[in-house]
Amino acid sequence: IARGNNGIAGLNVIGMRRAGLGAEVRLELRRIYHALFRSHRGLAAALELAELLVGSESGRAMVDFVRSSRRGVVMCRRGLNSAGSDEE
Repeated sequence: IARGNNGIAGLNVIGMRRAGLGAEVRLELRRIYHALFRSHRGLAAALELAELLVGSESGRAMVDFVRSSRRGVVMCRRGLNSAGSDEE
C-alpha cells in the first residue's frame, strides 16, 4: 500500500487474508516488510536482514522480488508523516 509521494505505507493485510495466507505467514511478511522498508538501512543491509526472516514460499517471493528489481524499490523516508512533512 502506498501513500503520498511514492511512500510505502504498509502491507495489504486484507488482500493477504483474502488470498488465504495464514496468520504465521502474514506475521512473517510483516517482519520482512519492516526489515526491508522500516529498518532505515541501505537496501543491501536490509536484504541481508530480511533473508534471516524467510521461512515460507511467500516470504521467499517477497525478498526475491525486491532483490531482483531492476528499477529499484521505493524505500520509506525516515520521519515523514501522512502529510509528507518531517516529523519524528
